[in-house]
Amino acid sequence: MEKAPTSSVQTSLISREIAHLAFVQVKQDDWLSVRQQEQLRRALMSLGELLGWAITSANSDDPIADISKSTRKMMANGARAIKRSLANDMATKKAEITELKKVARS
Repeated sequence: MEKAPTSSVQTSLISREIAHLAFVQVKQDDWLSVRQQEQLRRALMSLGELLGWAITSANSDDPIADISKSTRKMMANGARAIKRSLANDMATKKAEITELKKVARS
């Protein structure tokens, strides 16, 4: 049986997805496609459920500011997670290249 991810893991995955869609939008230099917009909508809805935005909006004097703040934080976390992942991938590839060069020389 597969173990259900914790809310921390879910939040991290959703944050990465939202950050990825932001990078895609910047790379495209245009609006997100309909499919990408739907992915973003679903990710934001999931993030809102995990972070309790309904409670925040009901109990806050300025819910938009509070929700915007948590969204920015999640985007930054997602971007950092992507950066770490890419750095790890690059380190692995560099090690593989070094090994291949050693083998090619011998």
